[in-house]
Amino acid sequence: MEAYYYNRLTRPQQSVYRDILCGIQNLESEIQTLRLSAEELHDIFFRLRLDHPEIFWASGYHFLYYPDSPNLLFQPDYLFDKNRIREHQRAMASRIEKLTRPAANLSDWEKE
Repeated sequence: MEAYYYNRLTRPQQSVYRDILCGIQNLESEIQTLRLSAEELHDIFFRLRLDHPEIFWASGYHFLYYPDSPNLLFQPDYLFDKNRIREHQRAMASRIEKLTRPAANLSDWEKE
């Protein structure tokens, strides 16, 4: 699926988006990324969650930075502990596979 909102960001914003997405997918507690304004960071996180509803368990964030540093530490807030998130991910993947299995051998036309 195309990341609609990602494609509407500037290059530096896209870099931060990718860093945050990778970190959240790996369930990291801190993600180092390029320092942007608080407003830009909020906008990126909002767009990220619109593009990737499967990371619903990343509910918010905090961030830290040093005034003279070009980077910041993004700290995602998770709704569940990491083991429970992994269980949700496995259950979601299993459910998706079960739902798509009947259409696996169909042509694109038949899938539509």
